[in-house]
Amino acid sequence: MRTRFNYANVTATLALFFAMSGGALAAKHYLINSTKQISPKVLRALKGKTGKPGAPGKEGLLGKEGASGKEGPQGKEGKEGPQGKEGGAAVALAKGQTEVGTWGAWGTAAEGGYLADSVNFRIPLSGALNSSHVHFIKEGEAPTTECPGKHQAPAAASGNLCVYETFSGGSTFQAIFPNSIGAGTGSDPYGFDIFFTASGTHGVWDYGTWAVTA
Repeated sequence: MRTRFNYANVTATLALFFAMSGGALAAKHYLINSTKQISPKVLRALKGKTGKPGAPGKEGLLGKEGASGKEGPQGKEGKEGPQGKEGGAAVALAKGQTEVGTWGAWGTAAEGGYLADSVNFRIPLSGALNSSHVHFIKEGEAPTTECPGKHQAPAAASGNLCVYETFSGGSTFQAIFPNSIGAGTGSDPYGFDIFFTASGTHGVWDYGTWAVTA
């Protein structure tokens, strides 16, 4: 029997050849190690769209406080300043200003005995005070215009010295006099003396406070 070649036979033969060739090509594997091996059109098709930004995250916890740094070196000592001028003599107590203090006298009672104390003003007065401006307020006596305070809070009107008695025993007040001369009645610019007589057979005492206002 003779085989004839016609259009149908050739077509069928070629179809079989390409089918077998295509299968053989499909069976091969190719390693892609660079995007340059891929068509730019394919890369654009494969690339996805950028997604929407996510919601902001919660604020993190506050970190622990860091350790204290090392103490810095001590600075250089500054230069010594110039010496100040020598102070002058104490000035007189200003008009209307008051200074206060305490006094106390004690001793032993005897025939013709007495006790006394001497007080110095920390700031001198501008002048002496006469007897009309020096006052002794006995224990329990009420305040006066010249001496409006009391022994717990001594006070004196301007131009007056007020001596307040806190408590006493076996003593009798006699006088307040300038301590610069030790006699008379009143006070000098620097202070005063106070004098008592003593009675009884035991110890005697007298204590109190004072105030003077310029």
